[in-house]
Amino acid sequence: MRWGDSGPTLALAAGLTAGLTALSGCSDAPGETNPPDPPKPVAPETLLPTTCGHAHNDYEHERPLDDALDHRFCSVEADIYLIDGALLVAHAQYQTDPSRSLQSLYLDPLRERVKAGALDHDGGGSLVLLIDIKSDAATTYAALHEVLAGYSELLTRFADGEVYAGPVTAVISGNRDRAAMEAQNERFAALDGRPEDLGTGAPLDLIPLVSQDWKKALSWTGVDAIPADQAQILADFVTSTHDEQRRLRFWGSPDTELTWTTLLDAGQDLINTDDIAGFAAVDQSR
Repeated sequence: MRWGDSGPTLALAAGLTAGLTALSGCSDAPGETNPPDPPKPVAPETLLPTTCGHAHNDYEHERPLDDALDHRFCSVEADIYLIDGALLVAHAQYQTDPSRSLQSLYLDPLRERVKAGALDHDGGGSLVLLIDIKSDAATTYAALHEVLAGYSELLTRFADGEVYAGPVTAVISGNRDRAAMEAQNERFAALDGRPEDLGTGAPLDLIPLVSQDWKKALSWTGVDAIPADQAQILADFVTSTHDEQRRLRFWGSPDTELTWTTLLDAGQDLINTDDIAGFAAVDQSR
């Protein structure tokens, strides 16, 4: 988010400011500690960023989180497994390492960045932490909810149909326990939806993001200019998602400069890439 941009609404800016104040412990006078103003709910359609970089499998980069944020990405992805009560970040279970937990790689560094005023990203809204659950949906989400609750001052909170914006919004993908999330009066994450959720009236505070496998939607390989029929399919995806005020992400999209510029021009929201520096150079040159 570029602070001062006109993208977020005043309500969202106020909600994010309240979260930053809680993290920094700001007070009105030296030596005094005043409780922060209670957060105000925001419109859910303003919560997530638009038309910006999504760091696919971010944890596989040399500097997880830092590489993406230093290039102003608005979204980072972490795959997790529940192993002996710990939420470990890895693409495959055999790659898990007790030293690489969701807390150590993401939640704690994000908390420190916010305290230091160093959480800047493009796209407006709240930074997306996309958590892709690889282990059992129910048991992993139950453990994840308890962990996220310990970072309530950092994360967007969803309570009784209202959205209280935090600097970071967790979105659950992969093996999703939708029923459990729908039943909660309070949660610290939203749900990553699928195209079949469009047109169902699913609450926007539950599903602010819709994701699709690129190869199930389009056959374009990103090498030559996008054919007219493929461009229309892409435009229809963007329109149908935006008509419901949700954001759109594709996974597995071609990682080429032509793909990136085409998706940026189409207004697709979280643009998937493994080439953080390459995408950032293209995006920031526009």
